[in-house]
Amino acid sequence: MNNLKIGIVCYPTQGGSGIVATELAQSLANLGHEIHIISYCRPFRLKYKKNKNIFFHEVTTYNYPLFEYTPYEINLTSKIVDVSVNYNLDLVHVHYAIPHASAALSAKQILRSLSKELPIVTTLHGTDITLIGKDESFKPVIEFAINNSDIVTSVSKSLKEDTFKNFKIKKEIKIIPNFIDSALYCPTDENDKAEKIITHVSNFRKVKKVDHVLRVFYKVQKKINCSLNLIFKQNEVLNNLKRIGGVEFENINKIIPCKETFYYRNKMEFTFSNKRWLTDEEIKNCKTIHNRNACGFHISGRYDKVIDIEECHLQKEPSNSIRNSIKEFCLKNEISFFDLRAKEGLIRNLLIRTGYHNELMVLVQFFKNDLKKINLLMNHLKNTFNNITSLLYVINNKANSTIYDQDIICFSGKKFIEEKIGALSFDIGPKSFFQTNSNQTKILFDKITEIADLKNNHIVYDLYTGTGTIAQYLSKNAKKIVGIDSVEEAINAAKRSSKKNKIKNCTFICGDMKVILNEDFIKSNCKPDIIITNPPREGMHKKVISQIMNVKPEKIVYISCNSATQARDIAILKELYDIEFIQPVDMFPMTHHVENIVSLTLKKKTV
Repeated sequence: MNNLKIGIVCYPTQGGSGIVATELAQSLANLGHEIHIISYCRPFRLKYKKNKNIFFHEVTTYNYPLFEYTPYEINLTSKIVDVSVNYNLDLVHVHYAIPHASAALSAKQILRSLSKELPIVTTLHGTDITLIGKDESFKPVIEFAINNSDIVTSVSKSLKEDTFKNFKIKKEIKIIPNFIDSALYCPTDENDKAEKIITHVSNFRKVKKVDHVLRVFYKVQKKINCSLNLIFKQNEVLNNLKRIGGVEFENINKIIPCKETFYYRNKMEFTFSNKRWLTDEEIKNCKTIHNRNACGFHISGRYDKVIDIEECHLQKEPSNSIRNSIKEFCLKNEISFFDLRAKEGLIRNLLIRTGYHNELMVLVQFFKNDLKKINLLMNHLKNTFNNITSLLYVINNKANSTIYDQDIICFSGKKFIEEKIGALSFDIGPKSFFQTNSNQTKILFDKITEIADLKNNHIVYDLYTGTGTIAQYLSKNAKKIVGIDSVEEAINAAKRSSKKNKIKNCTFICGDMKVILNEDFIKSNCKPDIIITNPPREGMHKKVISQIMNVKPEKIVYISCNSATQARDIAILKELYDIEFIQPVDMFPMTHHVENIVSLTLKKKTV
């Protein structure tokens, strides 16, 4: 067979499809074929493997005011046309029906108008069918992409069957399983005492069965010295900053891992529901299930369904004992579990916090004020768990379970517990924001201190300060720090703890950031040299970003647990600021979440 010029369109991430596409490219290139990989950044496997027959073509995107979202598929279509014309491709192999196959089909029509035919091979990996395919708005595009491809392959028999079951497919689908090179990836004869690394290279969607990975690791770790490497978090940060933020950078610092992978959380929230999530086996049995009550976590994408938890490996005892005891007591005493759709029932949510001195806070959330049953349960907790130092409850009859606007009732003990970071102590209430991984928080704060590089004449604003933990931790290095937050209880706690910690250069102000951060505020509190911002997952409001850009501090240190919204905000800030430093920190082992620190410095021309 003559050597071919083949275009491969794939995601560059460390998921299965990106790895298979890259390994396939390597194998074809080794056979002498000329391979042209088309994606929005270089696939990570290509960074470590060089091959003279492989060429990379970057799909660049731009933010235009006309578009709310960057039209990646249009840019991809144009790039496929460009590469096909300039390198005379014989065919293009796309991984995923959308957006890759649909973009390739658009490119094929454009090329046909130029009297060039471009055969398209589409490989289905699962997301097309098991996730995106469930959205009716995508269905016509997926069906069109599959039916109009010249050849279609699937990585498994079950995926092929699901494709024919869920879509109107006329095209033959050939099964070609994923593969690895067994000559490269095989067991070694390393010393058994050396730490072994178990690697999960993919994302954390349900279809990936990450819970199986965690269970296996939990058992293996008891017998073998090993660590679990979840290769997704750092790559997620990098891809979000590049794709959403349009950030160009040479290097990203290696993620700081967390030594404790189990029982590291100081706070957990559980939901009670009378609509337990049923297993596939229970549904197939078609038997009447009388007890649907559950206490656990929401199913992703289903606010009304809760998976029942017997043992949670994220928070140490007595968390499991308290949760299971409440559930058993409620069932025994006919205390009804909340119905999230009908908005009826009594017990609704449970919050458990642990503190530095083994202090323990338990907050039970009820839907209505049934004092007889509430007192029955609360007395049970008080008498059964004498190590609870703060026993609270709240009556919340709103549609959602947030408690920031609700009155908290102290049933027994204190209204708060104490937490420590380094030499500082903090009073943490039920509404207080505090990092959920106490030990890793000090590592995070030390890195923030290093990146901020404060001087004793610096004025610092700490936005979304919460209980003022970052502000107080940095205070010894600055002249003055002003912490701002909209939660009054958190600001009051910050004031108490700063007094307790004998810190005199921190001021804490309660108010809506987008309203109070104005010229009068700046005049009253002095212009900041540095702004620290640690917003919630939804990121900063556009008005807050605009006000920051008007103030023009010399440096911004942006900490976020959502790199997607962080990247969105940085896309605006980069008009005036350069990216100086990027540091992911794993604060949440066994989850897909990651904390990320980005340091931005004011461009010279804007000073």
